[in-house]
Amino acid sequence: MTKYVFKVIVMILISNSIHAQTKTPPRPAEFPGGINQFYKWVDRNIIYPKDALLTSTEGQVVISFILNESGKVWGESLTIKQSVSPTIDAEAIRLMKESPIWIPARDAELGKAVPVRMSVPINFMIPEALKVKDK
Repeated sequence: MTKYVFKVIVMILISNSIHAQTKTPPRPAEFPGGINQFYKWVDRNIIYPKDALLTSTEGQVVISFILNESGKVWGESLTIKQSVSPTIDAEAIRLMKESPIWIPARDAELGKAVPVRMSVPINFMIPEALKVKDK
């Protein structure tokens, strides 16, 4: 009896694993106009933290978030995966909370919008005109 139960459990696990691998992936979520439009939006809306300007802090924040079925960034899901500094990270979070509505991911089999976790890099580079010049 124990051998039989074990074989059934193993068969179920193998079957679920194969199903998960063959399931059609959802159509990915997309910023309206594509990723280049997202970065243009970031450039127009970024507020470089004053302390980062004074210390010439630059870098890339990688931020992870969930887009809901409506294409809205779920604020509670925002997570910094790669940090630069506390104030730059906070600015990346602020930007994503204010992000316009995205085109949501769609499940091809169900034909409906689905929530999806995404990550995007946001580069923080001080424009030449704002760089603190050494005297």
